[in-house]
Amino acid sequence: MRLVGATSTPELGGLDLLPGKSNYFIGNDPRKWRTGVPHYGRVRHRDVYPGIDLVYYGNQERLEYDFVVAPGGDPTRIELAFDGADGLELDARGDLILRAGGGELRLHRPVVYQEVDAVRREVAGGYMLTDEGRVGIRLAAYDRSRPLIVDPVLTYSTFLGSLGNDIGHGIAVDAAGHVYVTGSTTSATFPTAPTFPRFLCGLFRFLCPFQRRNAGASDVFVTKLRPDGSGLVYSTYLGGTGNDEGLAIAVDAAGNAYVTGRTASNNFPVAPCVTAAPPSGGAPGPMGCFPITVQPSLAGGTDAFVAKLNRDGSALVYSTFLGGSGDDVGNGIAVDFAGNAHVAGQTDSTNFPTTSGALDTTCGTDGACDFDGISHHADAFVTKVNATGSALLYSTYLGGKGDDVANGIVLDTAGNAYVTGRTASDDFPRTPGAFQTSYGGGLDAFVTKLNATGS
Repeated sequence: MRLVGATSTPELGGLDLLPGKSNYFIGNDPRKWRTGVPHYGRVRHRDVYPGIDLVYYGNQERLEYDFVVAPGGDPTRIELAFDGADGLELDARGDLILRAGGGELRLHRPVVYQEVDAVRREVAGGYMLTDEGRVGIRLAAYDRSRPLIVDPVLTYSTFLGSLGNDIGHGIAVDAAGHVYVTGSTTSATFPTAPTFPRFLCGLFRFLCPFQRRNAGASDVFVTKLRPDGSGLVYSTYLGGTGNDEGLAIAVDAAGNAYVTGRTASNNFPVAPCVTAAPPSGGAPGPMGCFPITVQPSLAGGTDAFVAKLNRDGSALVYSTFLGGSGDDVGNGIAVDFAGNAHVAGQTDSTNFPTTSGALDTTCGTDGACDFDGISHHADAFVTKVNATGSALLYSTYLGGKGDDVANGIVLDTAGNAYVTGRTASDDFPRTPGAFQTSYGGGLDAFVTKLNATGS
């Protein structure tokens, strides 16, 4: 690859100084020895074109490069030639395919973006082929008063796990491109990124309260990855002595992560709690303090849970059980602009916590859930938890006389909840004029829109 029309002697410099230095004592001529040689995360060729720098860096053992266009720079000056290629073409995705020697080389479509107030804003663009058989960059309109980044490769794929069984169930992305993953792990050495050195975590347990594997069959993990996938921002265990699984995750504008799933641990971490008994009284929880969450204790064999972690994963903003005397599972979660968490899942508890005025406060059309000796009867549920995790704003069953499960939920700006899942109920609630008002048989998907009050 060659930059057509670029300066032949660009200024070379290092960016992102790394810890540690190298020393070279090669040969017996001290004049050729080099000591204190620094290392950098990136190398910059300044002004390969006027106002355009070329920055090289490593990513997952792969060399990548970005064109950084300064305000006033002209990105149409960028032109690439591939000497020795038999042919060039663009596929339907915008990837550049080079054919040579009977094989092909693929360059992913460039990602073009600007950063505004620490938020990455993508600019429409990609490769284009010129009449001279070279490759240029096409761009939509953008803010020419700000730097522009043209990244020909912004992809990654990484393992996340250790010696046990590690399963990812839910994923979310924030405005800056950080990736949040939740799932279940049986690994005592699942990758973590503690705030404090690991030896201090081992010596002083209180320094890293959410970064140690518990004794359960499986624990929830919550992991936040850097936008380029090159490392962990944080990774933490969440669980008790029973079986715990994270099944869905959402993130708010401040970077707080909201997780739901299921737990069979009667000592699943519940927060917040106070050292003095609240006015409502009650018994202290497993940490010796009085929980002020929606539900401080396990109510059945398996309960759903809702947990909110702070921006760096170092503390629980709140964590609560959510369930009745049967088995309850949180399968989907979404968060609104006010920080209220909306959870969707399944329950066979006839006493699942519901609220007055909700759409449906009875499990099944005849008030019966669980087993009737022939088939399993469960209802979907949709629950809205307030921003502090201390109260239910609404909570409702959703289903009929068959088996009903909610798997996913999203919100609109008015706070209406859109829920999907599966139903075996021919009397599942539906509305006149909807797309399909009759049960098709077997298992049907369903799509339901609930108003902001769940009524």
